[in-house]
Amino acid sequence: MHTWRDGWFIFWNNLRSAPFYLLWNIVFMLYMGFMTSLLFTPENRDLTDSVPDFMMLLVIPFTGFMFCKRGFRYLMDDSYTQMLFYYRTLPIPLNVVMRSRVIQVLFALLFNNLIFFGFLLLVNYSYWSELSTVGYISFALTWVGYALLMTGSYIYFEYLKRGVIYMWASMIVNALVATLAFVVYMNGGNLIRWIMEYSKQYGLLSPVMWGSLAIGGLLLSLICRITLRKMAVRDLA
Repeated sequence: MHTWRDGWFIFWNNLRSAPFYLLWNIVFMLYMGFMTSLLFTPENRDLTDSVPDFMMLLVIPFTGFMFCKRGFRYLMDDSYTQMLFYYRTLPIPLNVVMRSRVIQVLFALLFNNLIFFGFLLLVNYSYWSELSTVGYISFALTWVGYALLMTGSYIYFEYLKRGVIYMWASMIVNALVATLAFVVYMNGGNLIRWIMEYSKQYGLLSPVMWGSLAIGGLLLSLICRITLRKMAVRDLA
């Protein structure tokens, strides 16, 4: 319990030291929500289109991040490596560092997705009107599970690789996401419609929602454990 408490202390100090970054999160989520909302109109509700799928697959992983100076300058300054070096000099146990990152992920997912999906509902209410309130929450939580799944890979590269490798890994992930959306489209599928149907039919009992959350949570936990072991032997020189 002490490691979680200490992890929360690190997270809260980082947040308190730069509170205006919350404003950047709000602005970015509203911007991404606006761009995404342009794809959801009643006219294209029944169309099989890969673009909305790709947009959601691309945007949702960003909801697991708090946008800060470290994130903006990771390529120029290799800021994540510098951060890890700083924690080692204090010293702060690596498991506390990892728990603070997990707390940040959970906070970001709650904060950012409330803004993102709240904005989509407000702007595109006619598109989502077939879903009840519970159904829409189920729809959003399904995507949160996907965000958990994707965030683990980003944490791995944050703590174990240099900034340039992290950049290339991010680009590869985006290419894979585009490929997935295209494959679904070529097979006549539509991820958004599929998730909506399950959310509409089952609400918070949706097997897709629970499967997404379970798989995302388990994979995040597994990758964090692997990352933690490798952090201990990483050469930061």
